[in-house]
Amino acid sequence: MPEDSGKLADKIGAYAAYGGTVNIDKLIVNASDSSEVIGFTLADWCEVCTAMLKSQQEKATELRRKATEQGFEINVYVPLGLVERKQQQRRQQDEQQDREKVYELTEEVIVTTYEHGAFLREVIAQQPAEKNKHIAIIGEPGAGKTTLLSTIASFINDSTQDLPICISLGNLQGKTIEEYLLKQWLTEAMRLAKPHVAVTQKIEHQLIECFSTGRVWLLLDGVDEMGENSPVQALAKINRELIASLRQARVVLTCRLNVWDAKVSNPLIGFDTYKTQKFKLEQIDEFIQKWFERAGDLVKGKTLQAKLKETKHDNIRQLVRNPLCLSLLCQTFDVKQGELPKTKAALYKTFIRYLYEWKSELFPDLYDSDDLKDKLHLALSKLAFAGIDTKAGFRLTKKLARQQMTEKLFQLACGSFWLILVERTDEDDEEVYTFFHPNFQEYFAALAVDDWDLFLPRKHTDRPVKEKDERGEDKHYRIFESQWREVILLWLGREEENIKQQKQKFINALVNFKDGCGKWNSKNVDKGFYEYRAYFLAAVGIAEFREYSRADEIVAQILKWGFGYSTEKQNWVEFLRPISNEARAALLQTERIKAIKALEKQLQLKNLPNKSRRNYAAAESLWQIDPKNEQAINALAPFLLSKEAFGIGNEQVISDLMQLGQLKKEFDNTARQKVASTLEQFDANNRQAIDEEIDLLVQRLQSKNLEDDYIRWQIADGLVKIDPGNETAIATLVKLLESTTVDDFTRRYAAYSLRTITIGNKEAITALVKLLQSTTVSNSTHREAVESLGKIGIGNKEAIAALIKLLESTTVDDLTSWQAASSLGKIAIGNQEAIAALVKLLQSTTVNDYTRRYAADCLGKILQNNQDRSTVVKVLSNYWKLDGKYYDLAWQCAQNMPYPDFYQAWHPHNFAIRTMRSLKQILFTRII
Repeated sequence: MPEDSGKLADKIGAYAAYGGTVNIDKLIVNASDSSEVIGFTLADWCEVCTAMLKSQQEKATELRRKATEQGFEINVYVPLGLVERKQQQRRQQDEQQDREKVYELTEEVIVTTYEHGAFLREVIAQQPAEKNKHIAIIGEPGAGKTTLLSTIASFINDSTQDLPICISLGNLQGKTIEEYLLKQWLTEAMRLAKPHVAVTQKIEHQLIECFSTGRVWLLLDGVDEMGENSPVQALAKINRELIASLRQARVVLTCRLNVWDAKVSNPLIGFDTYKTQKFKLEQIDEFIQKWFERAGDLVKGKTLQAKLKETKHDNIRQLVRNPLCLSLLCQTFDVKQGELPKTKAALYKTFIRYLYEWKSELFPDLYDSDDLKDKLHLALSKLAFAGIDTKAGFRLTKKLARQQMTEKLFQLACGSFWLILVERTDEDDEEVYTFFHPNFQEYFAALAVDDWDLFLPRKHTDRPVKEKDERGEDKHYRIFESQWREVILLWLGREEENIKQQKQKFINALVNFKDGCGKWNSKNVDKGFYEYRAYFLAAVGIAEFREYSRADEIVAQILKWGFGYSTEKQNWVEFLRPISNEARAALLQTERIKAIKALEKQLQLKNLPNKSRRNYAAAESLWQIDPKNEQAINALAPFLLSKEAFGIGNEQVISDLMQLGQLKKEFDNTARQKVASTLEQFDANNRQAIDEEIDLLVQRLQSKNLEDDYIRWQIADGLVKIDPGNETAIATLVKLLESTTVDDFTRRYAAYSLRTITIGNKEAITALVKLLQSTTVSNSTHREAVESLGKIGIGNKEAIAALIKLLESTTVDDLTSWQAASSLGKIAIGNQEAIAALVKLLQSTTVNDYTRRYAADCLGKILQNNQDRSTVVKVLSNYWKLDGKYYDLAWQCAQNMPYPDFYQAWHPHNFAIRTMRSLKQILFTRII
């Protein structure tokens, strides 16, 4: 059976229009026009991809080494943790009923951690399940995401026959991925590999045809550099394109955490998420040893290792737990030993100071003149700030650069190492530059800030200010814009004495921020949405500005929001989930020593309700901040060693605790077996065995002697599980759905089986929609069809319309309506018809509260623009009680909307509405 032949069927028809014929076995397309040489084999495409990859890697290596005195790189990679979202269930008031959930996990957990080699072998080299075949690598700036992506490309290129295609998403500049791939990537790749071959439309279609084989890897770098208006829009754009012509590729993308964030309703479907972990202490030592071994000075390396272990350098030790910062520290320490910097901003400042010494022979003018350096840095600061403040982002046109700096300084920046020419625009062939690393653009932007008014208007009271900036625009609330987060933290880490008082006042303003969006006086909601956001930023900020006078108060408040508090009546109060989750996340990023002390004190509290659960949550946070903390280990060990702990994603925690050697008892044999079973993986590499099994099942399905419908379903079900795109199996399941003689039980299971097939199969979607319209099947069968549409109907208008119709129906049972809302949340991202229908439900007074809450949950997953969010906020602002899913939805809108837009939506300019609100405040106990 030809490899992956079934996946080419949907492309063959398109080729007829171009006069071509497809030879599936050899991946050759021969044109009827013999005057053109366009027949490419898989080997030809491998040659093209290899040539392009080599060129890209050479340029990237040269770029990284420009700032390296020794001209070498150290390949010590951070571990990667597989992230899973755990849906926390609503707790019961009855303590006895809640006992089995006392150790319920937080919303995001790391279920498995991979070292670099294991990640390549056990993740990249494996055949994934169809529903999660893509990979997202997320992490902090400087964690080595781009370098890792390049290593993955090399592994694919060297170890398989697959085709790696690397695209920097910042290069798209408004184009789709497919447009960029065909018009820029392909042109450049062909020029490198086969300069004698002209790129024609037929060659472009051959490349797209390669995608349908499942042998292409799309390696997409830098979602945060796409230049979209919001993180959600950037992710949604990728999602739309991956369910079109490129959907058969395997995708690996990289993204900063401030874009791929728990606060954002992530619209990407079919991705396993791997989060870069920080270097462990032994990995820091390994990196330093290798670096100074290459530099030829192991004694100096041992000195640095010893300094980092000193208690007074705890802050910098935490800071250099990623490759970029650790590399900068090694380079600066190699030139001048002494006291280590305390903040990231201080590290960058030290690095820049000695950078000119390393390059003194190349840039004597800069080395000899402090005045010239100051002028250059000032100009770079203006350019860096202007880029982040506009859609230019990290891609700076020559025109913008010339606007912000003189021609002489611009040429000096290009001739040294700060600005790198990366491409030319399609429209007017204008040059586009970047800083040699995005972190340094953010650092220089932080140097451009003399007044914290640029981050938060100092005249703010409880509503957006009407004051204009120097450009005549309304002043920005940059504290709520994700692209400014790193800049703000770097500004807070600056050590100049003259801005110390400004930093104190800035954090005071964050702590005391009032958003004017509701009067919150509930026991479990005590601030407005943006008030929480400002406070959490303050909590992270004191890790950089450690001299802040009220830092202890901030940490205590974060602890209260994260783990609850005791009232005067001795009742223990928990805050709503979005608040507690964000508070716990902030606690991991705030000033470390204060957070450790606060958590240790929390663990010492006695007579707590749900004490085991509370202790576990606090101990887990403490262990994440301080992995060797004995109090955390002692609190975690009894739970982690219990049989009940297995199967919920703590294997890596157990492994790490075992490595520390501080546990007081061993696993029993049963527990060991359970751990081993969770780590077993299906061997999907034996293609021959899989193909033989597929052939056997197809033959059985096609047998004329097979008359039993239930057995036919069982065979088809087994076939789609091991070959989700198999046409024979899909056709069989569709036929069972459409039959009027098959019993309801079999049709229900046929609908169930279709949720494992290839996303977007039109025949299956049509059959499921027809099943929804049938009046002869049970509600259970309808629900199976609805759930299957939620798996395979992503973006399909027919499926979305059918689910909307179910929601609007007055005869459908509640369970089916709720499932329809849930499925819409998975397939209708950004769909205006779906959003309108769900908003209508949110406003309805005829449906029950559960249905409205499901509508709210679904809206949180599919909203994509501020206009729709504004509509939702207007509706929610009229709810006299905002809790549960309603609060979650409002919270999510606030996380993604500019503060002035949210404020305007929350306060519609309608006197009648405001009057009704006043009456409700009198008549009801409100939390708004």
